[in-house]
Amino acid sequence: MNDIINLNVKTFSKEFMFNLGELFALGKKVSINNIEEVNAKIAEERSLGYAKSFNMMINYWAQNSLFVNLKNIQPKNNNIFLICPVRNATEKEKADLHKLINLYEQSGYHVHYPERNTNQNPVVNGINTGGFNICAENAKAIAEAQTVVVFYNKQSTGSMFDLGVTYQLMQQDPKRKLILANNFEYDELNIIDQKLVHMLNMPKESEQSK
Repeated sequence: MNDIINLNVKTFSKEFMFNLGELFALGKKVSINNIEEVNAKIAEERSLGYAKSFNMMINYWAQNSLFVNLKNIQPKNNNIFLICPVRNATEKEKADLHKLINLYEQSGYHVHYPERNTNQNPVVNGINTGGFNICAENAKAIAEAQTVVVFYNKQSTGSMFDLGVTYQLMQQDPKRKLILANNFEYDELNIIDQKLVHMLNMPKESEQSK
C-alpha cells in the first residue's frame, strides 16, 4: 500500500492531476524526480503570495513521506461530496452551487461543499502543508460519501485531483456513484472529458450482479 511512486510533477497537466488523485486515494508515498523545477515553481508561487499550491502540497507530501489511508472508511448513504471549483469559481457558479446544495439538503442529504466544509487554511500547528491537509480532508469526505456530485469546470485543477480520488474509490467499491450536475461540451480529445464520461457510465453493483 505504501509504495513510493516517483513523479515527474506537472501540475499544469489535468491528466497528471487526475492520476495524482488516484495515487492519493491508493495511499501511496511519493518522491519528486524534477525537484529543481518544482522548487523553482514554488519560489515563483510564493513571490506571488500563494499560501498553497499543488506544487507545495506534493513537495510536502514527498518530504514527509506521508500517505492517506482511506481503506477502512465506509460511505454513508445520505452523504454527498460536491466536486466543484473553489478558488476560481465565478459568481454565477457559486450561485448555481448554492441552489444545488439547498436542493440536496432540503431532501435530507448531508452535503460536503469544500468551500464551506473543508478548512482551506494550509497551515497546521504552525506548519504550512502546502494544502496537503486540505486534500486529505477532502479525500476522507469523498470516501465517506455514497454519492459524489460533480459540477464540472474544465479549468479547475482541484476538481481533476478530486475526480482521480473518486475514480479510484469507485473502482474499489461499485456501490459508489457519480452524478453530473451541469452540462458541458464534450471534447473527445480532452482526456478528463473522456475519464468523466467513463466514470458516469461505470456499471453499478446492481448491474454487475445481473
